[in-house]
Amino acid sequence: MKWFKSHTFWKIFTINVLLICTVLTLMFIVSRVMLPNISQDQYRQVTDKTVKRMKEQINVVIKDIWSLGDEVQQNPIFYRMMNKK
Repeated sequence: MKWFKSHTFWKIFTINVLLICTVLTLMFIVSRVMLPNISQDQYRQVTDKTVKRMKEQINVVIKDIWSLGDEVQQNPIFYRMMNKK
């Protein structure tokens, strides 16, 4: 219990508490400044990749539809089926 009465202990304790509070405050300030920019850039990258992937998939579907339409138009079996009605 003598260490509670020691002035050296309280000085070291106070310095450590101030140091920890200073570091935490600096971390908070830096995170408030830096994180929005980082998260905005990452969001933009994810969105851009998603849009590009969707565009490619839509283009593939459109090409498939066009090729299916061409195949149906050129196939005589489908042509005869359409003329029977």
